[in-house]
Amino acid sequence: MPLIDRRALSSWLRQFRERGDRQALSGRPLRSLGCSDEEYAELRSLLRGVVPYSRAEHMLLTLFIVEWLRREFSGGAWTYEPIIRALELPRDLVLDPGRLDDALEQGWGIEVLRTRSGRDFLATLLLHAMPSYLLAELRTTLSDDLRAARAQGATLDQLVPLAR
Repeated sequence: MPLIDRRALSSWLRQFRERGDRQALSGRPLRSLGCSDEEYAELRSLLRGVVPYSRAEHMLLTLFIVEWLRREFSGGAWTYEPIIRALELPRDLVLDPGRLDDALEQGWGIEVLRTRSGRDFLATLLLHAMPSYLLAELRTTLSDDLRAARAQGATLDQLVPLAR
């Protein structure tokens, strides 16, 4: 396994956020940060084989997941398995939900959706990855999990800004 330069990861995140309007999302979806093809390739390369430890590393992982969902997800079950494979992480890796939630909420300023089964990190990222036209369709045909999020207190007003 290659030697991991964790400072390079933090540095990449800092430089990424300094380019363009990427400091504060202000209610915008994570996909709106505009990760270029080159940045996505760099991010994938940087994260390859890296088990996230710090908040910055978890923020990079969440950014990668959103971009992976946006670019490569072709449907099916929402699991970490294809992401773990894409980053060549250990197959038995269990990602820490608390750290992932913290990366979203404290790092990116994004509230994690609540569903019947509790906090749903992947559903939150899927909403942040989806193109606006799909989110517009979801407004009329919400999935069971999104309906549950509404039933648990998430308002349509909280979900709709993601379509902007």
